[in-house]
Amino acid sequence: MGNSNCLKGLNFFMLVLISVVNIHVVYSQDMKSDSSRINSIIADISMGREATQLFVITDRENVALINRYIDARNREKEIKENELKLAKENMLGERYKKGDKTTIPQIIAILKSRDVIAISDLFNELELEYDATKRTTLFLDDSIKKELFPLIEEPELEHTIVQFLGYNRVEGYIKLFEERLLSGKSTNEDRILYWLGSDGTSEKTVDYCINPNEVKSSALFGEDLSLFLQNGTPEIKVKILNFMTEIVLKNPVKESFFYDTPSEDTYLPSDFITVEIHTSGKTYTITGFSQKRKELLIMNCISEVFAHGNTEQKEKVKKAFLKSIDNFENEELKATLKNNFKITFFETYDPSKQIEIIENTHQFTVLNNFNRLCHKISEEKKLAPEVYVALFKKFDLIEKIRRKEAWFFTDIFKYLPNFTELTQAYIEDDITKQEMLERYDRVNQTEEYTDKYIRDIGLVDNDFDAVVFKTNDFSYDDLVIYKSLYKAGISIEFDTESSAYPADHDNLILEFVKHTRGKLSGVKAYQETRFNAPKDSTDTQLFVTYKDKCYVMFPENFGDWYDMDTFLNLLNTIVKEAGIKEEFVAVYTGDQYANYIFGERKKVEKLKKDYKLDYTYEEEGY
Repeated sequence: MGNSNCLKGLNFFMLVLISVVNIHVVYSQDMKSDSSRINSIIADISMGREATQLFVITDRENVALINRYIDARNREKEIKENELKLAKENMLGERYKKGDKTTIPQIIAILKSRDVIAISDLFNELELEYDATKRTTLFLDDSIKKELFPLIEEPELEHTIVQFLGYNRVEGYIKLFEERLLSGKSTNEDRILYWLGSDGTSEKTVDYCINPNEVKSSALFGEDLSLFLQNGTPEIKVKILNFMTEIVLKNPVKESFFYDTPSEDTYLPSDFITVEIHTSGKTYTITGFSQKRKELLIMNCISEVFAHGNTEQKEKVKKAFLKSIDNFENEELKATLKNNFKITFFETYDPSKQIEIIENTHQFTVLNNFNRLCHKISEEKKLAPEVYVALFKKFDLIEKIRRKEAWFFTDIFKYLPNFTELTQAYIEDDITKQEMLERYDRVNQTEEYTDKYIRDIGLVDNDFDAVVFKTNDFSYDDLVIYKSLYKAGISIEFDTESSAYPADHDNLILEFVKHTRGKLSGVKAYQETRFNAPKDSTDTQLFVTYKDKCYVMFPENFGDWYDMDTFLNLLNTIVKEAGIKEEFVAVYTGDQYANYIFGERKKVEKLKKDYKLDYTYEEEGY
């Protein structure tokens, strides 16, 4: 390694040394002694009750001891975070991004060293934050790019260079990637194609992928051309779709496309895969897959044409497909595919044919077709009025009315002024009719109405507007009631898979406290590794102090997932013992996102019932 790398290593050593000294000042002999005493207290309390995951300590001296310990540990944590922040600010890449041009000679020296580890470390310092890549480009001085770009030809560095340049959209990377791809020498063709497709402007790359006279070792046909279809210019999109349409027209669909192989389930027209292709002359073939998967290239093309194509292209592909399956010997398969594909082709039919498809939905036997049809219609938005009426008439013909179908109906029609009139006229089942009208009313409520509702049922008092909470970016439902709950500061949503390992229950409990409208103030928390834990016990412990008590929780080790059962038990135990009548009540979402509402249980349960907030398995059609 060069002198610059030696100097870099020395600087790193000094930073570590300074950090250790600072930590040593805080982490005194007293803290070690306190830690030992606390673990001894916990061992005494938990003796014979190893399976218990929550303990309450009430002894004043012990609570005061743990309170001091939490304060000291959190101060130590804050100091360490500040040191890391300072160390990051002093890193070479961070200084360069802030405009320090004196760093350029050092950066060039690292690039010239060809040291893979040193270059990777430099790239980590230089790269943009994740969100920043959506808004801007990392601009590098020409002298740096002059040394950096040729490194793409180094086999041991190519992947690192490609990822860094593509992720940060460094000016000039498109031309560099095109040249590397067309050279045929790249060992990272898949990643180069990915970044070029993500940008979508490289017509040379599209020509390379679809030109039968170009010989390619590997091209991720479905995935990367799909990226160009999403991000490309109108000219590029037309070129790809014409290419795909031509493949479908020249390659008849075969009956074998829809039968099992040892490694795959039955494939139907709604299931598409991505495949690798080679081109040789004007014959397109696929390598590295079974014959079944080679044939599914055609299905992949059909999928892309119907996702992005114009009416003319879709019509051509539809006719080619239907003509091919007319020759199938298996009549049941033929009927199933035709009926199934009528949904895929739905928007290409005139209103009378669309009505016929709706009326014959009961013939479709795959993939919960009524739900698929509702999704398809909801995407179209501009169908003839008589088509919507046909859908209303069809509703009561479904063998079992399920809540999710009512949900679909309401969402499809929620902006129609005559929704109530149509429901009253065509929905015969009284329970279904009532549910649809109620849902329609809920999705069209105003914020003023839902603000008043949560006041009227006593979830909040009249001053709740004074509490300002930003509406979450994530919500699994678009009901207006959630906006009122967010504003009132009594609804919290989060991913139960945290960004920390182990999951940071101490930070989570402080987030919950923020959503109690000030009724839980003064809560302190700290989570740490549990040393000398009994056999078969968890290796993490969480201390939470509130007023004159300390709560000790041993969360299950689920990696970066929160132990929500034990956590909620802890949280509501604190609330109950504090004499607070509200608690955190779960809204069942059906997935890994959690939602809790803070309030008196009876009132929250009323809200959940009135707005049907809990997800149920019936929504999936089980």
